[in-house]
Amino acid sequence: MSLSVCAPEPHLSLMPGAAQYQLFGIEEWNARLNSICGAFQTETPNGDVLGDVSASTLLGIEIADVHVGPSRIVRNQKAVRSDGAAHYFLIGQKTAQSHIQHNQRSILLRPGDWVLVDSSQESHFIYPGQHCTVRADSTAPGAAISHQVSIHIPRQLLQGVLSPAQLGMRMDAESELAQCFWQQLETLQEIAELLEDQRLHTDHLRAMFLNAFTQLFLTDRHQKRFVQIVFELLKESEDLSLGVDYFANRSASSRRTMSRIFAQRGTSLGELLKYVRFLRFFKLCCGAANASVRPSISALIYRAGFSDVSNFNHLFKASFGLTPRELMARD
Repeated sequence: MSLSVCAPEPHLSLMPGAAQYQLFGIEEWNARLNSICGAFQTETPNGDVLGDVSASTLLGIEIADVHVGPSRIVRNQKAVRSDGAAHYFLIGQKTAQSHIQHNQRSILLRPGDWVLVDSSQESHFIYPGQHCTVRADSTAPGAAISHQVSIHIPRQLLQGVLSPAQLGMRMDAESELAQCFWQQLETLQEIAELLEDQRLHTDHLRAMFLNAFTQLFLTDRHQKRFVQIVFELLKESEDLSLGVDYFANRSASSRRTMSRIFAQRGTSLGELLKYVRFLRFFKLCCGAANASVRPSISALIYRAGFSDVSNFNHLFKASFGLTPRELMARD
């Protein structure tokens, strides 16, 4: 593939709406799957595949959205050689279940779970579902359709960060790491319409997103604390009073230890706070665009957690190449 606990079900609604699945012939399905996800071959008992596969791009990262009925999808060594090994696939299970065999592991993914798959290794995806006869225009209520989201992470971003033991290992839905992945995606999906404005697809914002996202894989004795801080920050993002002392207490760390934890990951709590506040500002802009009485830009800046309007305007212009006023005035 080229860039989902059971408790927090709201996090499973990243791409809402009732899907109308299609019945594909096996060759047509494989062609569609390969055009989006890379070289895979699908096996089914009757030669047809019920489902759909689509792709979107968020801040330059490809995200594949895969709905598939009973089948087995295989990526063998021939497939690996045919399209290279440029990515890791971070796969979240949204509905139904799937079995994944990868890196000498065989795991069952439930809704809310995640797994990291290496594109340079063989992998098998088994979707047991429930066999039934359907029409091409049917939503197939009798079939268990597996819904997965696959984030295509460029390999170089995880070099020196990823432990081989993490490949093919299930990240349980109840874990802080899995919840943090969903929270990050959900936050970004909330501003998806705004991010369609290509002027906002800057290296600066993309770097902030990728840094916060990929550093969650760093493995050391402080990793649990870091994930907890990131999760708490995203979850409590509307509380503007949260600062270093709050997160130090929440993670049973001193301010010095917290600084070291972030420094080891090439970032700082200040950078992460800025990232979340930018996301908050974008969401406030979306809400203001639909309001009968638009609030002032200064009011939105303060509500986003920035205390100096002049400094924010300078930072925003440097980061995105346009002013907040120009953003609000866009078509």
